[in-house]
Amino acid sequence: LPLRADGHSCASEMENFLLFACKTSIRRISLDMPYYADVPLPIPVEHFSNALILDIFPRESYVYWSDNNRDKIFRARYDIPAFSGEESLVEEVISVGIQDVNGMAIDWIGEKLYWTDTVRKRIEVSNLDGSSRKALIWQDLESPRAITIHYHTGFMFWTEWGSSIKIYRADMDGSRRALIVDDNLGWINGISVYHRPSTLPQSSLSLSSASLTASSQPLQS
Repeated sequence: LPLRADGHSCASEMENFLLFACKTSIRRISLDMPYYADVPLPIPVEHFSNALILDIFPRESYVYWSDNNRDKIFRARYDIPAFSGEESLVEEVISVGIQDVNGMAIDWIGEKLYWTDTVRKRIEVSNLDGSSRKALIWQDLESPRAITIHYHTGFMFWTEWGSSIKIYRADMDGSRRALIVDDNLGWINGISVYHRPSTLPQSSLSLSSASLTASSQPLQS
């Protein structure tokens, strides 16, 4: 835990940290310390079987994750102090009609949850509580995987693990689908978009040489 401004006492909780899924738990690593020790979120272990993909909604301190053994998407608060003795309440967000969620992205501005389903071959969206669920793209998908959102352009990007590895882009309502990258790609398990420091959120650069607005390679039906 980081040292407070008084130079003598420590903060009661991590202030800057990394969250990650670890199959039977979701854990935190402090970014304020020179060493790395992970601490599990206070979520009962019975709620985990194979936690795979996660994303967060910081405004309400929720972490969302997919469990591909249970074929469900869950959420819980991540701001419960680890050693308080209190457990974080787990909610089922999506509990039916999914089979293999390998990508998830939260629209912080529109408050929407996006995910890919590799087995059912579709990209879907819902409100953050799972209501108003809708399939955005379900045609000409082989194996959609990672997904990310670029808020200020209104685009979503996803990777395709079909007969060849590709990166696609579409409007966040599923329209105007276009191929972005289709050569010299390995097995892409994650994708993110860089946001300029003046915008929220800031994340890492993954499409370093691809134009976010390029549409020179439209989808061929």
